[in-house]
Amino acid sequence: MTLAGATMSNPTSTNGAPSSLRRLASASLFAATALALSNLPASELPVPWLLAFTIPGAIIGSWSRLDRPRWLRVLFAIVLQASACYGALEWVGPMTRPAALACTILPPLAFATTRNHDGDPSLALFLSFCVMLVGVIIDGFDMRILLAYGAVAFLSLHVATLIQSYRTSKPSRARAPMQAADVMAISMMMLSCMVGVFAIDRTLSCLPSPSRGDSSSTDSASNHSPNRQVGLDDSFILDGGNGILSEMSGEQLVRVRRPNQSTVESDLYLRCGFFTAPSMDRWRIGSLNLGPQSSADGHVLGAPWGGFDIHRLEVERFGGAAKFVFLPPDSVQVAGLSELAVDQRREWLRPKRPNQDTYLVAYQILPAPSRSSVLSRIDLRLGLTNLPEGMDVDRFERLLDKWQVPRDPRSAMAAIADGLAGHCRYSRSEPAGPFAHRIENFLFADVDRHGYCMHFASAAALMLRMRGIPCRIGVGLYGGNADKEVPGARMFGAQHAHAWVEVLYEDRIFIFDPTPPDSRGRANAPNQGFSESTDPELEINESLTDPFSRLLSTLIGTPATWAVLLGLVILLTLMPRRQPKPPARQQVIAAPKARRALHKLLRALAKAGHRRFPGQTLELFATDLAARECLPPEVGTAFTTYQEVRFGGREFDRDRAQHMEHGLRAAIAMRDPEPA
Repeated sequence: MTLAGATMSNPTSTNGAPSSLRRLASASLFAATALALSNLPASELPVPWLLAFTIPGAIIGSWSRLDRPRWLRVLFAIVLQASACYGALEWVGPMTRPAALACTILPPLAFATTRNHDGDPSLALFLSFCVMLVGVIIDGFDMRILLAYGAVAFLSLHVATLIQSYRTSKPSRARAPMQAADVMAISMMMLSCMVGVFAIDRTLSCLPSPSRGDSSSTDSASNHSPNRQVGLDDSFILDGGNGILSEMSGEQLVRVRRPNQSTVESDLYLRCGFFTAPSMDRWRIGSLNLGPQSSADGHVLGAPWGGFDIHRLEVERFGGAAKFVFLPPDSVQVAGLSELAVDQRREWLRPKRPNQDTYLVAYQILPAPSRSSVLSRIDLRLGLTNLPEGMDVDRFERLLDKWQVPRDPRSAMAAIADGLAGHCRYSRSEPAGPFAHRIENFLFADVDRHGYCMHFASAAALMLRMRGIPCRIGVGLYGGNADKEVPGARMFGAQHAHAWVEVLYEDRIFIFDPTPPDSRGRANAPNQGFSESTDPELEINESLTDPFSRLLSTLIGTPATWAVLLGLVILLTLMPRRQPKPPARQQVIAAPKARRALHKLLRALAKAGHRRFPGQTLELFATDLAARECLPPEVGTAFTTYQEVRFGGREFDRDRAQHMEHGLRAAIAMRDPEPA
């Protein structure tokens, strides 16, 4: 028995189609949306963020059926969405940039699914298909989810076609030929979509990506799961607009102190990330081979060197620093942290979710590598000497020859540092010049070659790689200020954010900082403002020093404030509306008032079991009601009155308003007939 035949014997619903068919339409559409959401990777888009971008849209989609002012619905939607995002941010921290692409589609998807779950599913299915494509782009191809999505999407479209046929024809008519044609058309459409998804996935797999490791490396070969970019630090942008440095904001980010109360050195580096894959405008994090931490309460980074003391630092994080793990150079062990994502060989640690736990770091202060130290051969094979595509190598080579940069690592670092110090100057402004890329303007502009730490570090890293020396960009905090509350401790803020170069040897990672020493992320004394040593993207808004601004910032950042605002909006929504006073003149603006009267009439008819389906004109709707002997004369007169006002240019006077009111009463009577 066919699906259409199986539903013939079911009781008909209010719109002419069997109730079981409408329930099947809703279930299939909700299943398609759920499968599309499940195709998004949880590592990129955690469940709290998923709920934050779907639940508000679903609530608005259901609530918008009620008779409320439009401005009130818009206000409620804004507050509800902002509160949900704030809650997700406080719960799991920021999401990744690729996941933000999917989040732009989720609210309209949730709205369309709940709004038209038993009507026209085309918009909701289109949006869910877009979410499926985003999942394929971010996390790859999953055949099981795609096949299941294709099946339920086919079912949703087919059931919608059957419901449409019930609305426009008598149930007794045979629909077998039409059903076969619809099945063929929908099948071809779904097959084309699935082929398109597969083609997109195969195309992406052929394109170069910094999130994939080198397949020829032993590190990648031993790991069966694909390497993924992790967190927000997936790019180091040379124009200063975005990237990991711009994510760190606040005057107090990290406090470090020694357990024995001794003084922390003033030239301390605290690394929180690195970047390995270059281009002319940005560096990306490259491949990671993540594994578990070595113990439940910390991680061992490596064996300490003999003959050198082990120092310990207690690291306390605040605000935006909670999503990073800050490590000094030559760290050997971290204690007091759980739920860490670890890349052991690359010395990369990151909490799986932001937390402000204080932890203890053991590290050594080692001398600079000697000339006999051996560079890392594994990192050579993994591409840490790769250069950006489109780079003018000849121009860089001429500069290297001019500075007499050799291939010996120690001598090369010294020559590059001296060359940059004499060739470029440190400035808070971005490089300017005739070239398309800022790094080229930083090095090759004719007049004024200037930039800040990220430009010094990027230029030095590219030059070292041209000499065959494996290196990467390191980012974090440097220097800090003496803490006023804890003797011997140092406080680091956003003004101390800094970038440098890390040269990889067989037995250690060595920090090479090409930025001039007096401009290395050093903060000024209190109340002195910022000097040329502060990067522009790390500047703190001085208005926050004003007490009123600080109080306003605190209130905005308090969950209770958002809870109170949400409660006020809900209370305002539930308050009964006062009926407007009749206007002094009866001949007022016609179209809006007539349209509101028509909407009330259509809602009353829908509640009486006669819903006007999307795309159906008022004339066709009246004809359909008349064919089913469900068109009272008052309703027909109301339809004619609206058409006269809307398209005939007639005024919506008292008589026509009464016609619409009589039609509304007749429609309400159809829902609640008087007993015989």
